[in-house]
Order: sequence, then C-alpha cells, then structure tokens
Amino acid sequence: MSLSSPSFPPSPCVWANPDLSGVGIRLSIYGQVFLKVIVAFIFSRHATSSDFQLYILSTSSRNLFLTGGALLICAFYQGSTQGLSVHHTLIVLNLSWIICLSSLLPVFTRAWNVIFRSHCADPVWGAQDLFKHRDSSLGRKAGPMHWRPEPVAEADNLPPPWQYFLPLAAHLGALGFLGVLLSTLGYRPECTPHTVLTVFGSTYSVVNQTFWRGSMGIFWNVAIPILNVIVTGAAAFTVLAVMAFVFSVAKRVANLSLRSSHAIMRYSGIVTISVLLVLFIANNEFTIARGVLVGPGAEQWTFGQMLALVSPVVHGVKMLYIWKGDGGGRGRGDGVVSNGPIQLDLRDGYYGY
Repeated sequence: MSLSSPSFPPSPCVWANPDLSGVGIRLSIYGQVFLKVIVAFIFSRHATSSDFQLYILSTSSRNLFLTGGALLICAFYQGSTQGLSVHHTLIVLNLSWIICLSSLLPVFTRAWNVIFRSHCADPVWGAQDLFKHRDSSLGRKAGPMHWRPEPVAEADNLPPPWQYFLPLAAHLGALGFLGVLLSTLGYRPECTPHTVLTVFGSTYSVVNQTFWRGSMGIFWNVAIPILNVIVTGAAAFTVLAVMAFVFSVAKRVANLSLRSSHAIMRYSGIVTISVLLVLFIANNEFTIARGVLVGPGAEQWTFGQMLALVSPVVHGVKMLYIWKGDGGGRGRGDGVVSNGPIQLDLRDGYYGY
C-alpha cells in the first residue's frame, strides 16, 4: 500500500503518546536488555553458574517485567479511557516481545546448570604453591595444568521453576490479550489502514490479511497463561535442540574437543536470543521512524519516562553493590570468599583465580 495514495488522511492522524513510545521508555528497556545480555555472556565463560550469577539474571528479569507490566497497564488504561491508536499498540507489543525474549536468558542458564551439572570442571593453570597439592576429589597430584570443580549453584539454592515461568506467563498473557484487542483499538479508525509495521526491513500494512491472520493466531495462543509458556518454551528449546544437533555433527566432523563443544553449547542459546533481540529492536525503531501519521511531540520527555530510566539505574547500583560484596551477598556464613561474581567455599576445596 502506497502511503501517498489520494485517500491518505491529513497529518497528523495520530496524536503523539510519549508515555508509551517515548525515547525514555525505549532507552530504559533497551539498556536493561543489553546489560542483561552482556552479563549472560560474561557468566557463560564457566561451564556452570553460581548462585550469585543466577540471582543477577533472575533479578534483572523481574526488573524488566516490572517496567513491561507498567507499560502494559498504561496501554490498557489509555485504551479503555482515552483511546489507543493501533500504531502505539504495535510499539507496546514490540517492547513486550523484547522483554519476553530477554527473560529466556536465565531460563537457558538454569537449564544448562541443571542438565550439564556433571560437566562442571574446567582446566586451569595451577599456582606454584599448589604443585604438591593432592586434589582429594580426583585422587591425583596437581601439576602445571590440573582439573578442579567450578563453584556451581546448589540445587537447594536454585530458585524454583515457577519463579521463572510465572512472570513470563503473566506478561505473555497480558501481551496476547492486548494483541487480541488490536482489532477494536484505534480512536481514529480512518488512520488504521495507513498504519504500517516493519518486519525484517520490509513494511507491511496492518490491514494485510495474511499479516492480520498470522498475528491473531499468535496473540490468541499467547493470551492463554498455561499455553503461552508451553508454546514459547517449545519454540525456544526447539531452536536450541536444532543448534545442538548441528553443533554435535560439527563436533564429529571438525573433531572439536569436549571443552570446545561445551563452550559452543553454552553460547549458542545466548547468541540466538541476542540476534532475535537485535531484530526486534531494529523493527521497532523502523516502525517508529516510519510512523508518518504521528504528530509532533513523540520525543518530548515526561515524568513517566524519567521514572522508567531511574528504575534500571537503581537496579544497576544494587547489582554493583552486591558484586563488590559490600553487604549484599548470599550470606552463606563463614568460610565463603567473594571474588568478583563467584563466591568460593574454601571448605569444599575451591581455589580462587
């Protein structure tokens, strides 16, 4: 559909709504997502995760869900009282999908920690004073290169699965319900046929029948709380299973070492999620940039945007406080040494880097 058609309504057709699509809201969500991805990459250097690492990722997810939940509540309220344009609804849906995708990072990390717990040893260079030490867990003398178990998150200390999936199910349910209501939204219906969505660089009209039917099918599936987690989890782990199969074949062909194949498996899920996040963010920004129907004022700063930016800053300060061990650690008692993001128990025979 050409945007320069004669029936194109006079501009502006949609009033600006900075509390839903403003730069402050987007920067808050994008910043938290990219910080979470960076943290996930850093923590994936080890075969398994400690309690601290899983705590950081799960807390980041809760903070993002809080921001996304407030955004969805604001969208529902505006839609029921003042009216909500389809253009701004699409932006809220894109931001909500970004939050949901980022929430899969701690799920993948926890799954790796539980499933591959038996492979929790990494080769490290032994210090000079450890050459004569006999590792009781392996029964052999340590040399210049010896094996030692990494500190892993104990099963009793891991958060229960419902703490990961309950916020995701609630957020997906609200997202799907808002998407189902998409056909009833639009305080100026004459603007809807000219509203566009950018997908992988291509622009589509929201009244395109193929696009509309596919979107409604997805939104109806994710609107049901139990079904949305099953569908999303199945899709995510199907992709990971395919990648695991490809890497297992590549391992046999290229004769990769055990450590190399495990490193590839650890990073594959994070890389996949990161690529999807970049695509969703790019699509959202292109949709906003090509929203020629929107009047001026979309980039003005409001109290809601400033509040959205303050939240991740407070969260980041708290995480830094815990990272440095200034009173916010796990509180496991005596015998625990904090060395960056990893806390080691000397009674278990762990040695710091």
